Amino acid sequence: MFFRRIYAGRAAVCTQNQAEPIKRAVVSAYTQFLASNQLQEKDIISIQFSLTNDITAANPATLLRSAGYACATALFCSAEPEIIGSPHGIIRLLIYYYGKKKPNPVYLGGAEKLRPDLFTKPDL
Repeated sequence: MFFRRIYAGRAAVCTQNQAEPIKRAVVSAYTQFLASNQLQEKDIISIQFSLTNDITAANPATLLRSAGYACATALFCSAEPEIIGSPHGIIRLLIYYYGKKKPNPVYLGGAEKLRPDLFTKPDL
């Protein structure tokens, strides 16, 4: 018998403010998160999207569903707070899922700059 618990994993992606690039970015971040964490869609509980204020062309949750993903999953979108000096063009995903191990984060398209601690290799 194996035990699964609830985890929350992060993904983020940079995109242009146009419907097709937003759709490609969100689908890529979501599918890469699933692959990186060896998950299936049935494992996903819910997804919280947050957007920088310049992402206005389309709703990422709607676009993810229109691509055939997360159709039975609770999805919610919110705006990132306006912080001086914060980067623009970013969609973040907080993905709650049932799993067996800690999540591997997925940051794409330049979003790696949000968490250099996760993506910078130490000097040897």
